Amino acid sequence: MDSYKYREMMVLGQIETAGVTNQSILNSFREIPREIFAPHLSPAVAYRDEDCSIGLNRILMEPAVQARLIQALDVKPSDVVLDVGGATGYSSALFSRLATTVVMIEDNAELQTQAEQNLLQLDASNVVVFSGLLTKGCPLHAPFDVVFINGACAHIPEALVDQLSPGGRLACVLQERRENMGKATLFSKNEDGVVSRKALFDANIPYMDGFAPEPAFVL
Repeated sequence: MDSYKYREMMVLGQIETAGVTNQSILNSFREIPREIFAPHLSPAVAYRDEDCSIGLNRILMEPAVQARLIQALDVKPSDVVLDVGGATGYSSALFSRLATTVVMIEDNAELQTQAEQNLLQLDASNVVVFSGLLTKGCPLHAPFDVVFINGACAHIPEALVDQLSPGGRLACVLQERRENMGKATLFSKNEDGVVSRKALFDANIPYMDGFAPEPAFVL
């Protein structure tokens, strides 16, 4: 089966059935070949409805969860997106079809190199990849209209909230304790800088490096 057929099956069988109706998002998933971002996996594995490990403690997020989070962000063509922990670049490639500019931040040099090569292959010229601590975001290019975190978070670092523009949105899977069910969550900052949050749906994905709960102290 060729790549496009796998992508079409993913969109029809996983993403649309999960309630994603935004055509721009659906087209992004149709256009971006997921398998190039996980070259050690066969297409049959890369397009499964589950998280795919790409090594170095990173994943490609389950397609339906990722698409629902992106839809909740209501990305506009004029938006500037911060993609936190973009790994090999798949999420940044998706956002490149939706927003004017994507700033990807990655703290692993090997993944950063892979992302740059993958994005160049796709001619995603509106994506810029930077090296840095994921929890610190990219203050040099803030503020951002949209922030997307590619893993579960026990908490949202203050630096990422500070880098949201008025009217900005941040999406992640919030899992404050390991034993709890994760919740896909949308954070919104109003024009006065007040941040609110809305739980969207249950989701379990691995913690992003630096975003896991602190180990409990036991006597």
